Amino acid sequence: MVIQMKFRKREALAEALAYLIGRDPACLELASQATCLVPIPLGNRRIRQRGYNQSAIIARRLGKTWQLPVRYLLRRSRDTQP
Repeated sequence: MVIQMKFRKREALAEALAYLIGRDPACLELASQATCLVPIPLGNRRIRQRGYNQSAIIARRLGKTWQLPVRYLLRRSRDTQP
């Protein structure tokens, strides 16, 4: 599912993955201790290739589910290998 989402332009799978994560008991426990969600940014080249940032989609969905704000606090300083 993750590979299809990241490398096969299956953006809807990010929503589905967030749905599953949002209901997992261990993840719910972690979320109860969190103050916000911070998605990992993609490099410019990768965002052009994929057309979307899967971690941002997951974070936004989980933010709604868990009623947590999503904060874009990180900046990608260099491109890395997938």
